[in-house]
Amino acid sequence: MLVLLFHKEREREREREREREREEKEMDSWLKEFQEALQLADDIEAGVEERNKLPAHSSEGTRIVSASRRKLTRLNTKLDRLDSLLQNPPLRTSL
Repeated sequence: MLVLLFHKEREREREREREREREEKEMDSWLKEFQEALQLADDIEAGVEERNKLPAHSSEGTRIVSASRRKLTRLNTKLDRLDSLLQNPPLRTSL
């Protein structure tokens, strides 16, 4: 009987450890996505600042605006994904 209880408790502890590892992985994934979003925002800001230093209708300015718009689209997608994860966190298994 004691052996059976010991095995059940050990299995519960293993399950809790797997759950902690899964949660850490999810958090690492979210933080990585967040860091990528921050980098995109910084890149967009730098592009706008660079564009503002150029003549009004320069080809370089047009290129920078185009690149910034693409990055802004990617940033919007990342922010939507991050928001969705915050609003609807993954379901947790009960122990």
